[in-house]
Amino acid sequence: MNRILAASACALLVMCASRASAEPLDISSVGVEDLLVGGYDLANSDKAERDFLFNYLETLGLGYSLSDLSYQKINVEGTASFVEVIGEPAGGDLWAIDFASFGLVNPLYFLVRFGNAEYDHYLYQNLESLQFGVVDLADITASRGNITISSISHTSVAVPEPATLSLLVLGIASAGFASRKRPRQLA
Repeated sequence: MNRILAASACALLVMCASRASAEPLDISSVGVEDLLVGGYDLANSDKAERDFLFNYLETLGLGYSLSDLSYQKINVEGTASFVEVIGEPAGGDLWAIDFASFGLVNPLYFLVRFGNAEYDHYLYQNLESLQFGVVDLADITASRGNITISSISHTSVAVPEPATLSLLVLGIASAGFASRKRPRQLA
């Protein structure tokens, strides 16, 4: 009888925990809605997604080479990793994902794979707050049923900004200059 009660208590705790959801995020903390670049039908493979993202970034003519780009894919279950955004503009259905919680640093572009959508992949340009990906589900056309977020893929461009590079060079030069031995002056 004790085992049955213990098992029932554990089952109840699991059910309660699975109903827990994250608190909504305010639009002021996640930045603006990210720019929907377009919808695409891609094979559901890391290679297809990576090649698509790299080719897209190359066509922008920003001067990045493949060695400057990094790609990482994270899978999410439903909207568990996406949190509703409140304080949004009227008519929006904004949801945000915190890239930092997955150890990702400021992706400039990211792909979201939706279930039941007209296209299976949607490309976004990350705008104001690069820590968060903010998508508007009102922009996605459902092919059947409700839109579900089945996985998100992400890419980032890893190129130092000119100002950061300049500061690094100045820091190294200053350290080198300060470590030089100065000749002793005789009294």
